[in-house]
Amino acid sequence: MALVWFCVLACGLLGAVPVRKPYQIPAADAALSLKLFSDQSGEAIVFPVERVRGIITHAVEGAFTAREALDRMLAATPLSIVEDPTTGAFAIRPPSRTAAGASSASSSTAMNTTKKARNILQLAMLALLGEVGVAQTAPAPAPTTPAPDVKSEEMIELSPFVVNTIGDKGYGTSSGLGGTRINQALIDSSMSITNLNKEFLEDIGFTQLSDQVQFVSGMSSTGAQADGRYATRGRQSSGSNFRDGMSESFGVNSTEQVDGALFDRIEVIKGPAGVLFGQMDIGGTVNRISKRPLPTNKTTIGTSYNTLGTVRTDLDTSQVLFSNAKGKLAFRVAGAWQDGESDDGSPDDRRAINPSLQYQSNKGDTAWLYYIFQHVKSATRDTIPGDKSGKLFPFMGPGYRMFGDNSDRYDNRRIYEAGYTKKFLLFGAESAFRIVARTLDNDQDRDNGAQGNYNIFSPTGALLGTNATVLWDNITVGRMDWAGLIKSKQWVSVHGDVINTDFSTKFRLLGGQNTLFTYVEVDKQKTRVVLIETQTRPAGFARWPIFQLPPNWDNFVWEPAGGARITGNSHTAKTNQSFAIQDSISYWNNRIILTAGGRYDDGESKSRNYLTAGAPLVTSTYSNWSSKYGLVVKPFSSQTLAFFYNRSNTFLPVSTLDNNVNSPTFGKIFPHQIGEGDEYGAKVDMLNSRIVGSAVYFDSSLTNQLIDVVTPTGFTIRQPLGKVNTRGYELDLSAKVSSQITFMVAFSKLKALTLTGIPLRGNPQRTFSLVGKYSFQQRMLKGLSIVAGYRSAFKRAGDATASFYTPDLELYNLNLIYARKNWRAQISIDNLMDSTEVTGSINVARIDLYSKRNVTFKLSRSF
Repeated sequence: MALVWFCVLACGLLGAVPVRKPYQIPAADAALSLKLFSDQSGEAIVFPVERVRGIITHAVEGAFTAREALDRMLAATPLSIVEDPTTGAFAIRPPSRTAAGASSASSSTAMNTTKKARNILQLAMLALLGEVGVAQTAPAPAPTTPAPDVKSEEMIELSPFVVNTIGDKGYGTSSGLGGTRINQALIDSSMSITNLNKEFLEDIGFTQLSDQVQFVSGMSSTGAQADGRYATRGRQSSGSNFRDGMSESFGVNSTEQVDGALFDRIEVIKGPAGVLFGQMDIGGTVNRISKRPLPTNKTTIGTSYNTLGTVRTDLDTSQVLFSNAKGKLAFRVAGAWQDGESDDGSPDDRRAINPSLQYQSNKGDTAWLYYIFQHVKSATRDTIPGDKSGKLFPFMGPGYRMFGDNSDRYDNRRIYEAGYTKKFLLFGAESAFRIVARTLDNDQDRDNGAQGNYNIFSPTGALLGTNATVLWDNITVGRMDWAGLIKSKQWVSVHGDVINTDFSTKFRLLGGQNTLFTYVEVDKQKTRVVLIETQTRPAGFARWPIFQLPPNWDNFVWEPAGGARITGNSHTAKTNQSFAIQDSISYWNNRIILTAGGRYDDGESKSRNYLTAGAPLVTSTYSNWSSKYGLVVKPFSSQTLAFFYNRSNTFLPVSTLDNNVNSPTFGKIFPHQIGEGDEYGAKVDMLNSRIVGSAVYFDSSLTNQLIDVVTPTGFTIRQPLGKVNTRGYELDLSAKVSSQITFMVAFSKLKALTLTGIPLRGNPQRTFSLVGKYSFQQRMLKGLSIVAGYRSAFKRAGDATASFYTPDLELYNLNLIYARKNWRAQISIDNLMDSTEVTGSINVARIDLYSKRNVTFKLSRSF
């Protein structure tokens, strides 16, 4: 039978003083538990996989040195430990094929042999030949009790590009990809990162990204309900999110609406991080972690229904096709079918499927194929004019489609991916290489509802102005006159190709242990946008009082005035090549970590508007560096507390041509943007990751901010307004107080200002959220959990001049979960108090009725 060796060289390999680290290793097969030990300790270990397979090791929980933890794991098992006195590396000697134990004489000889071993390769060979032992009494038989199923559904890998989630405690996670694009303990990262793990996402029951991330500090939902867009630290997402560390952009509108059934967890990376993620928002970004095939067979089927009329079915199945001494081939299919409605009655239908196939060798090498298809039919929410306090106009109520964009959107996206990861030793250093090729296609078809300019009159008939110049006030408004409403149809096609190669290695240099990460990425994208408009007005009306709404309002026949015309037909092709490198050096047994990195971008954008014959081809080229510097200091040997500083920036090329004839910059390309920021904070990872959190102060800025400005004549134009600043405080904390109580709390206080010092419209200056879970564990209530949530957004500017602030928003959620054996039943009540949100606009105050109370019933079974 072939022997496959796992050799891991980690940061603590060369430490002179033993360091105590937290361990959470379940009783399990030695082939698995020894890999977990290597992950959590960072120590080198060599063992013959097939010789140790089938031996059950003991569970280890608590803070120990590496040797103490290994001794506890292997106590009273046939496995013995050999430690190289020079390097400190470990080798595991399996039981002899010819003898049940070793005599004291042979043990003494073995010790002498061990002292002669000078490197890890000698240790490996000696362990393989069975010539190395340790001075100990004859081992007792290995435990025969099967290992408990502790998160056995998680794929446990040594690949640095894969998240190891077995250490999750309740809602808390202690590692992720967000800090370095390779798996790393969050406390070792000099960045603010918050993870939403599988247990949390299942408990809150949301399927849309914008709802899930609102439980993270400094984040809020923006845009229409069906868009799924969000803002981080006062900056709205630009449409480029990440999956498994790689950019994944879907183009125009609905860019973030990816169904939650296709991902295992969500990582929120705060602040500009151009070195790691390239062209991203300075507020931060989201990295979704894909669902990968599991090491065991498991299928979960769920169905749900809510009081809005949404019916949904989820499927997640993973099956092992074959497994032998060389490796394992498995596939996984995750998907969802939804026939539903949003709170305003607009459609929210989805069809999503994500099959994947993965082969993993016992050397740790992995190859995979990945595919996503998703179809979405949605619509923007209806809006109703209201006064500054949120009061509706007289005789108006929910159901009136008043100047709202009630358009249907059809979105079809396909993603194809192939990847390969190779692990190897480079000059004795643990190294890994990954190459990923990804292609995405996205088609969007959108019918826009009635929208446009209209005049506003006082009760006496005096013209007050247009909807672009007058704020709503229910005392002064008498009637309106449509100057010409617009209906339009928009078609968007996006095609993108990405090739990404990553390389990571660990080695000793400059007196410390280095973790070096580099990557090269080539990203090409083509976008075509066609806009067809029809100028219309309500049949039979020129002016009519707002108090006399016709009874057949919902059945208006729109009469074309001038017929349809194409008002936009633009094609854009973008190409970007980038190279990045980042190195982290740890000193004093990982108590001081220095990080520095840089990324170089070189790209080109070509665009043409085919609306006008002979339209010029507009070319924009760019090249720029992004940088990052970080410091982590851990004052205690337990390494449960860390203080950090981070300075980073990101480069944002703006390739948009100003094609507004009313703009003073008509025909010009807007200037590029530079975002930069500083972070100061503290992190904790205590009690074996039962308490995980961070507290951060940040100060960031963005040059050449583009905003919409209303001119005195009523036109809206886009202009760059120089540098804008955002600064504030954030707190994120997850704690598993006991086996029964888990909670997560998030708080932020930020100030996001325009160049003239005016708060950015719609961004809450203070947010707070709390999710608590209590699980009954005795008698008849065993299996029942209560999950209560609260989130709020305070002080949001209602318009571009901050002339008024919208009322505070407070939402309560309640979830009742009953899980026994393979069944799980859940009742989720979203917006328990039936609150209504008032949101701001550049032109008017409006009421968005998307926060109705909604009750969801869900039943699922795993087998």
